[in-house]
Amino acid sequence: MRKILLVAITTTAVCLQLRSQSPGLIVDQFRAFAYNGNHLFQSNYSSTTNTSNMKKTIIMATLIAVSATVNAQSANPDEQAIRGIVSTLQKGWNEKSGKTFASSFAKVHDYIVINGMYLSGITPEVNARSHQGIFDTRYKTTDVELRLDKITFVSPTIALGYVIGATYEHGTAIPEDPTAIISMVFENKDGAWKIISFHNCPIDVSFAPEDAVKAPVPPRVMYGSWYKK
Repeated sequence: MRKILLVAITTTAVCLQLRSQSPGLIVDQFRAFAYNGNHLFQSNYSSTTNTSNMKKTIIMATLIAVSATVNAQSANPDEQAIRGIVSTLQKGWNEKSGKTFASSFAKVHDYIVINGMYLSGITPEVNARSHQGIFDTRYKTTDVELRLDKITFVSPTIALGYVIGATYEHGTAIPEDPTAIISMVFENKDGAWKIISFHNCPIDVSFAPEDAVKAPVPPRVMYGSWYKK
């Protein structure tokens, strides 16, 4: 019983310590802890039914506690809000709703179109009308895939994000390689994150293997997160 109590106390201490660490490190440390814990359970210990049940209970409690810690750290509300913005942009495009697409933008924001057109200080209403125009014509039969590559919080209310994307014909497969990278600046104002600056840039580099070897950084490395999904 003393050994079981020791394991329970150790489990609590480990969980508390893990709260300040990254999710990836938490997983690695938990694996090591679980491995060592198994040996602790088995060393000079009786195998009665009650003991077995107690061991299972402690292991389950450990799994639940560590899982809760990892999920809590992964569910950063600010990061989740920004990921939600990117999802809304994709939804607005794919549903061909300029209003939905523009709902992610601040009351006044800057927008640089992929062809270099610079729209300074526009409103969501202007943004919505502009996108509805291309949704109803040029991009009527296209879908878009957007994947958030990186978020950097410059301050508690300002964040920079990089999104990798590609447009493609509706009903066809998502392109193997991305075709655009977007820089966005987000601001948290009155408790809500919105885009205040959007810069759309085409990816014109070649992904061909024979060209990749000539590049200082191969495109599949630069845009590696695209291939992880």
